[in-house]
Amino acid sequence: MVVAEQQINLRAPLKIQIPSQLLRCGKNFLLTYQSYAALRNLYRALHLGEF
Repeated sequence: MVVAEQQINLRAPLKIQIPSQLLRCGKNFLLTYQSYAALRNLYRALHLGEF
């Protein structure tokens, strides 16, 4: 479904603004995912008693 939405966006008249918005979205996703993954690994380690 995401791929279909991206294809629709690429056909939109605002072709110049869309790539920057997608990049910003990607950066925000990576930053939040990295912190989420770090916390998840920390909680998993604490739960398993590795510390």
